[in-house]
Amino acid sequence: PEFPWPNHVKNGYFPPGEEAQEYIESYFKHFGLDKMTRLNTGVYEIMSKGSGDDLHGWKLRFGKQGEPDQEEDFDFIVIATGMYGWPPHIPNIRGQGDFKGEVHHSCTFTDASVAKGKKVVVV
Repeated sequence: PEFPWPNHVKNGYFPPGEEAQEYIESYFKHFGLDKMTRLNTGVYEIMSKGSGDDLHGWKLRFGKQGEPDQEEDFDFIVIATGMYGWPPHIPNIRGQGDFKGEVHHSCTFTDASVAKGKKVVVV
């Protein structure tokens, strides 16, 4: 509700990657997240700072390609690779080899019509 899709996006419409990216970037800028985020930055190591009253949080070692690594302390870490993580991870499930239907990952599911009239399970 705080940041609705643009008016030209119909309800129930599955936006292609470009439109989803445009929306995400607009949201990102609107709420000032661009001032708190480092893009195109690799995280090389995440280390717990331990436990106890004066030891909490995480130390990250990170950097941009061609630049020296940096370390910084954080209270929390969110790992959110999202639907655009590649390659998609589909876990092995007991009996999966006997399944005769189709298996899709969210990052490759771009056409809802392939599920029309079928029983669908989302995990």
